[in-house]
Amino acid sequence: MTAAAVSLFVVVPLTFMALDRNNPVKIISQTLEGDMRPSKTVTVVWEAVSTRSCTGTARQWLVAMNGIVYDYAQRPTVIRGTGVVKGRYAIQFDLPYNIPPGLTKREVQIQYYCNWLQWVLNWPIVIDREPIWFEILPRTENPK
Repeated sequence: MTAAAVSLFVVVPLTFMALDRNNPVKIISQTLEGDMRPSKTVTVVWEAVSTRSCTGTARQWLVAMNGIVYDYAQRPTVIRGTGVVKGRYAIQFDLPYNIPPGLTKREVQIQYYCNWLQWVLNWPIVIDREPIWFEILPRTENPK
C-alpha cells in the first residue's frame, strides 16, 4: 500500500472524526412546567432539531438563590436522527424537599459521542445548554 493510499483511507477519516466537534442538536425552545414547589415533580419541555445520531450522558443540576447546588444523577441520552429531525421532548425531575423559595436556575451539560473515535479516546462533544431560570414557590403544608 502506498503512502498516498494510507493517507487517503486512514489519516483523512481519522482526522475528520477527530475534528468532529459540532453540536448535534439545536434547541429551538425550552420551558419548565408544573408546580414549582419543593418536593413537586416538574417537566422540562423542549423543541429541538437533531442532525445526526449520537449517544452520551446528560448531567443536570439546580442552583438555588442561596448558592447551594442540587446535583442530579447523570442520565443516558440518545439522539436518533438522519438528516434533520425535529421533535418535542420532555423529561421530569423532582424538586428537592429542602430547596429554598426564590430564583433558581436549572443547568445541563451533555456529552455526546457521535463517532467511534470519540468513544475510543473518551473525547466527547461537550455542550453546556442555556440555563432555565424559574421561581421556586414557598412550600405549602397539607392541613390536617
